[in-house]
Amino acid sequence: MLKSGSRALVADHRTSVKINEHAGMLSAPWTLFNSFVIQQLVSVRRLIRNDWSDSEQDGNLNGLAEQYLGRGEQETWERLRGTASRRREWLLGRAVAKETLCDVLAGCTGHPPSPAEIEIVADQRGCPRVKALLVDDPQTASVVSISHVGGVFVAAACATPGLRGIGIDIEQVTRVNEDVMRFAFSASELQLLQGLPAGAQANWPARLWCAKEAAGKALGVGLFSGLRDIHVSSVNATANIVEVEARERTKEEPRLRLGPAESMVVHTSDDGGLAAAVCLWNTDAEKT
Repeated sequence: MLKSGSRALVADHRTSVKINEHAGMLSAPWTLFNSFVIQQLVSVRRLIRNDWSDSEQDGNLNGLAEQYLGRGEQETWERLRGTASRRREWLLGRAVAKETLCDVLAGCTGHPPSPAEIEIVADQRGCPRVKALLVDDPQTASVVSISHVGGVFVAAACATPGLRGIGIDIEQVTRVNEDVMRFAFSASELQLLQGLPAGAQANWPARLWCAKEAAGKALGVGLFSGLRDIHVSSVNATANIVEVEARERTKEEPRLRLGPAESMVVHTSDDGGLAAAVCLWNTDAEKT
């Protein structure tokens, strides 16, 4: 298992961040993907605490920003506009992502950085990118992905050599209803869903939605021209695996350079009423 990498925080002041006293972190490993994490040296974490206030007046959010954000991120945080809820979501997503990156870097280098020594910036498509890693091994490259819905915040990170991207997505099962399915899925994808065992059909539409989203994030483009540009070619409900491929418009994106037969494997799971998916995109295009 990967080692926990971030520094413990002290919570004995009003402006300090209250953390999990056992782990010393705001998040914990998300056990839904345990077998996948162990096999691939990926870290997947979920925010432990979900009672954060939108108000910055009590000091919790500003205290969190001071302890978790690098200098450039602090400037972004101070300039960030929008609703108080949106600002809180941005900050909590970054916090979970920082701890997840610390996790994989501790496993790779043995010298875990503090969260503030890692900077995450958004690229031109809004995808999170690791900008600065103050670690001893300059060859260590990391990728990270963030997702949140309904007060649940998760992140996935990996520092495996040759990895081009990682994607994670979560969604409430009930939100992927029949109307959403008709919009998001092709006729062949709907046939795949209809062919699943009756007991699996309740949450698999949301799993397929998450699989598409996670694949788009791993590719670094999101679903920039629609959910149907990421196509589900097969579903293995027993192994909780979905195979996806990029369709023509996505393949034409210069930065992707996908071959015509290239596909990716997405690992899916569900946690009560929450569906989830994690996808890796490797340089050698091997299915992972």
